[in-house]
Amino acid sequence: MKKIKSEKGITLVMLVVTIIVLLILSGITISAITGGEGSMDKAKKAKDETAIKAEMGELQKIINQSAAKGIRHGNFSGSADSQTIRDALKKNKLIEENPDDVIIDGQNGWKVTGLKTGQKYKIKYDGEVTRIDELAPTKIFAKIEDGILYLRATEQTGYTEGTKWNDISITKVIIEEPIAPTTCEEMFKDCSSIQTIENIENLHTENATSMKSMFSGCSNLKSIDLTNFDTSNVKSMASMFNSCRLLTTINLSNFDTINVTTMSMMFRSCENLQSLNLKFFNTDNVKSMGYMFSYAHELKILDLSNFKTQHLNNSMYMFSSCLKLEKIYVSDNFITDSINNSTYMFYNCFKLTGSSGTTFKTSNPIDKTYAHIDGGSSNPGYFTLKQ
Repeated sequence: MKKIKSEKGITLVMLVVTIIVLLILSGITISAITGGEGSMDKAKKAKDETAIKAEMGELQKIINQSAAKGIRHGNFSGSADSQTIRDALKKNKLIEENPDDVIIDGQNGWKVTGLKTGQKYKIKYDGEVTRIDELAPTKIFAKIEDGILYLRATEQTGYTEGTKWNDISITKVIIEEPIAPTTCEEMFKDCSSIQTIENIENLHTENATSMKSMFSGCSNLKSIDLTNFDTSNVKSMASMFNSCRLLTTINLSNFDTINVTTMSMMFRSCENLQSLNLKFFNTDNVKSMGYMFSYAHELKILDLSNFKTQHLNNSMYMFSSCLKLEKIYVSDNFITDSINNSTYMFYNCFKLTGSSGTTFKTSNPIDKTYAHIDGGSSNPGYFTLKQ
């Protein structure tokens, strides 16, 4: 009897071992069965990360070797450097040959797919390589506790689903895990007590089509890091930072705005804003800039030399009450032919001076009449050509 039981035990063990081997050969790990993360999974992830870092290093090395004067000055897209770099990356078999995997993305750089790992990267306007970790759209679950707004992608007791949290009691936001909304519209609108947003890199915006009023009314927000934002699908940035009264600088150099059609009131009432980097904004499709910079009392310089305004039809109150604004730099691409509403465009711009000495006077027209490069007494304007 004991021998029979022993043989049955051995047979059972052999059966279990056989099943496990078959599962592994089929690509199903023990961790997938148990719900945990097995050591094999961890090892694979570590290997993947090592390969990705190595590939990033190779990309950066080739770019640094190939880059000449243009890319070092931020003149990437369309420059001779861009073709040189592209050819070098292909020669070294670092990127896919398929043209769809190499996208010239306005002046915000390129998006490429690494041939070795399949990882997506962005080659920024200055030649820096960063990885793109795209996330499929997720739901967002939130709870407010002791003035802190917690956001996560997985449902948990005490959390409710939503996309907007307009609560003046919120003083801090903590994004606990990666979330990927399809819209950021009014996400933190009128959260006037928010001072900090932690783990903002967990907010994946590549699926978002609107950022309208996203931070509007966040009047106690002192700083915000937007370098991780992917805005390539965003169509509206209207009122995005409206009344963010304590922000002193906003660096938007990584923003891809090729699909944006409205920027109206985007920086309205940013009363303490002193520095604004819009050097790489693409405004080819923007139709409305009404109130865009109005009441930004501390701004002294605006560099809009990258703006193309062939489709702009609304510039009403665009620079209104920019009380310290001295210079507006533009290129020949800032045209006003399509603008049909420019009411009070330069209202109360007391310190504004054009490149040929034209100064603001209350007796001068304050609509689009002076919205061109200053031509002196024969053709006065309030703009300065960017050299």
